[in-house]
Amino acid sequence: MIISPNYFALVKSRLRMRSDALDDEIESHILAARAVMRRLGIKQEVVEDENNPDVLAAVRAFVLWQFTNDDTISERSRRDFRDMVDELRKHKGYIDDS
Repeated sequence: MIISPNYFALVKSRLRMRSDALDDEIESHILAARAVMRRLGIKQEVVEDENNPDVLAAVRAFVLWQFTNDDTISERSRRDFRDMVDELRKHKGYIDDS
């Protein structure tokens, strides 16, 4: 899966991070978020749609969940990610019918 520079910057901005030192780790978390969404039944084309604000919000929540050391933020981000994916699964055309 390809991550465009603009999409990467939008996700990274959620972390409020300026350094490039952890860019590889951020990228791996973006890919992991997409993989989790796929495993939960969201279609590949939906998961990879970098113009879908709902998918972007879910990916940003996942990455923040993975990066934060604050338990409150971690729990909230985990819950946000799961809630957002659950909402995506309710949209017609977003889930695999197989």
